Amino acid sequence: MTDNDLRRIGDVLNLAKEVSNFLPVDFEIFSKNLILIRAVERSVELIGESAGKISLETREVISDVEWRKVMDLRIILAHNYQRVNLPTLWQAATVDVPELARILQTHVDHPQ
Repeated sequence: MTDNDLRRIGDVLNLAKEVSNFLPVDFEIFSKNLILIRAVERSVELIGESAGKISLETREVISDVEWRKVMDLRIILAHNYQRVNLPTLWQAATVDVPELARILQTHVDHPQ
């Protein structure tokens, strides 16, 4: 793993922590709070941006991440924001992002 990849993974981990800190609330509260929605959207978008800058070699090594899905969500959030489905964003923020962080942290702690 290159230093650049480690920095990008660190960015993803920090952004995942941000998302987690935004969401000590349930879906009903989340869905009614536009500021919170926008904060989560932006952080998830930045996760996708950082993931896209991780080298193909490292993404192949960390093959248990659905990299295309992570990067595709960024495209939707950045370019089709009017079509963002709140349950999908909630799923990403409360399930997918924490799982991504868990996987990446494992690879940082125990590099192959």
